[in-house]
Formats: sequence, structure tokens, C-alpha cells
Amino acid sequence: MPAETDLPREEYADRTAKTRRALRASGYHPRVFAHGETVMFELLRSSTLRQLLARQAPALVISLVVAEMFYKFGSFTLECLGFLVTWLVLDATFALVARAFARPATDRG
Repeated sequence: MPAETDLPREEYADRTAKTRRALRASGYHPRVFAHGETVMFELLRSSTLRQLLARQAPALVISLVVAEMFYKFGSFTLECLGFLVTWLVLDATFALVARAFARPATDRG
């Protein structure tokens, strides 16, 4: 059986598109598809502005305040990286807390 990268271009593109449709239909949104294709654009396109703000605004604002108050590295790049890492950590923490307090899905069938 040939590896996916050994497939003709059209067949590979068709298989990739089918995989993406199947993943979207199942509600699974991975951060990265095969071969390093990021789905950030898909995240932004599939969410409304209200949903994005509700999910990201708290972590974004707190990260911005923390970076402004405490990160004085003397380098814009280091301060920007510190802000982004803080945002990532806070967002991951908020997601874990939300998942921990989420109600389990029940079968109604």
C-alpha cells in the first residue's frame, strides 16, 4: 500500500478534502491536519465573532494586563513571546476548567 505522499496529486487532494469533511461533520477540530496544515483559518471561519470573543477575550485581556505590568525584558520580541505564551497557558487553563465543570452529555434516546 503506497504512502499518502506517493499518491497522485488529485487523489491526495480528494482524500484530504474527504478527511476534513468527515472531521468537521464529527465535531472534531484538531489543531493541525496531516502534513502540518494548520486549521487556524478554519477556526476563525467556523466561529462567529461573538463566540470568539466569549472564548478568547478573558484570557486575552488578562494576558495583556500581565504582560504590560510584569514583562519588562527590554526586547519587544521577548515581551511579545511572553504575552503569547501567557495567553496560551491561560486559554488552556480556562478550557480545562470549563471541561471539568461541563455537564456530561446524556442519551435522550
